[in-house]
Amino acid sequence: MHVTNPLSRISIPRTIALSFLLLGFMPSLGFTQGDEAPPAEQPEVTPDAPAEPVEDGAEDAGEQDEPAEVPDEPVEDAPAQSSANKEASASQDAKAQLAKQVSLKELEVSARENAAVMDAERARKKNAEWQHYRARYAWAPKLQADTLLAPVPADTDVNDFGNNIDSILALNIGPYFKQTARLIIPIYTFGRINRAKALAELGVKNADLEGRKAELELIFQVRRAYYGLQLARSLDSMIQDGGKLVTEQLEKMEEARNFGEADFETKDFRKLQIFSAELESRILDNQKLVTLGLAGLQYLTDQDLDLVNIPELPLDEEPEELQPLDHYQQIARKNRPEVLQLGAAVDARQEQLKLQRAEYFPNLFFAANFSYGISTESIARSPVQRLENGEYVDTDLSTPPFSNPYNQLGVGVALGLRWNLDFVQTYGKVRETEAQVERTRAQRAQAVGAIELEIEKLHLEAAQARERIAIQGRRLEAARRWRDSIGLTAELSGQSIDNAKMADAIDPLKAYYEAKLLHMQAIVEYKIARAALAKGIGLDSLEE
Repeated sequence: MHVTNPLSRISIPRTIALSFLLLGFMPSLGFTQGDEAPPAEQPEVTPDAPAEPVEDGAEDAGEQDEPAEVPDEPVEDAPAQSSANKEASASQDAKAQLAKQVSLKELEVSARENAAVMDAERARKKNAEWQHYRARYAWAPKLQADTLLAPVPADTDVNDFGNNIDSILALNIGPYFKQTARLIIPIYTFGRINRAKALAELGVKNADLEGRKAELELIFQVRRAYYGLQLARSLDSMIQDGGKLVTEQLEKMEEARNFGEADFETKDFRKLQIFSAELESRILDNQKLVTLGLAGLQYLTDQDLDLVNIPELPLDEEPEELQPLDHYQQIARKNRPEVLQLGAAVDARQEQLKLQRAEYFPNLFFAANFSYGISTESIARSPVQRLENGEYVDTDLSTPPFSNPYNQLGVGVALGLRWNLDFVQTYGKVRETEAQVERTRAQRAQAVGAIELEIEKLHLEAAQARERIAIQGRRLEAARRWRDSIGLTAELSGQSIDNAKMADAIDPLKAYYEAKLLHMQAIVEYKIARAALAKGIGLDSLEE
């Protein structure tokens, strides 16, 4: 007889594929299935010390007939006290775990503050802001200064260079200091400075939009990892619940076989073994999902988290409604960073065109020059010659130089025009920039259409994911009724099934677990689809 295995249709490859769908990256964190037992089963949570003496007293009471030897506290109260203590301890552990749970909003805030990608975007914005600062003060005066300190020969003879060399070699020298400065103040640039300021402002705006894009992507990744961990925690509870039931049933069937009391067929026993192996495989897949999700959140938020910090997936909530497609497309035109960047790109091209046209005109500026020189040395005296019979004759007389170039002071002011007279190249640059403006406008129209198509696709995927929740919900209800028909309830752990009826219970159990898994997957897929749609229209979430 061939037995169909419904659970095999959602085998390991599908679970692994879902893991990557939910997470999108491969971080790691050491969480293993069963690291933390349920609170009521933890060995360290025990009744107080007096429980053991009570049991000793009970033994003594069974050996003696005198009632005086019986302890004051009745023996039958010890199990009740132990059960009450365990329940109280379980309640305290549950409260402690609940107190440690983190919300999605808290993780989003932490990601914005700690993610390295946001640090990079903040640095990008600072760079753009300082570029804007430079453009805003492009009108500021520009001062250039030169300072010169050099040795000069004593009694420099401007007519006898060899004499000067002799003075230098004899170290008959002195210091010479000269200071020059030039001040230029732009007066009118035919719009060049204003164009530079406008382009710098657009640069700051673009940096803001790039940061917003990175923030939206970061929020989406946090949400995807968070929803994946919620699914993993719910799967963990479901798999452990079913695994415990199957393990207990296998032990009973093996014990019956060992004592020759088996009232079931071998094929039913093998089917249950296969089902148990499938559940163990699910545990490994879920451990991988937990590891990836926790490490991903730790990378994004810089928070040291464990699975107990993540609440289970809410299964009874009514899925949120979706607005019409036009509503989201209108929001995207106003908030999507790429749409706003395309508009800023057109503005930047137009400013560049104005800047190129300004090259036809000069820059009008005011200039001031200042020079000052001083030295301890001076120019040699010039010999005096007289004219005799039409010839110059040397005399013993000398005269001081007309001026000393070592000692000087000069100041000058002027208005100037700086031209770029390469009109042919300027004309070509203007036409080239005009073509770039038209190209950017066409690219913007094309990109806006592509973005609207993308939003339509995201909206359709979200709508279908919402419908899939209802479909899987009906499937889960049918599987639940099939499971209940064999006498099992929602709380599977602790229940017992006759070995003879186990063959009839395997298929309903598989169908129930498969339906429950697909229902939870549908809920997570809808949440991720809503997060993707919110990112697509430029919002943190659709609830804004």
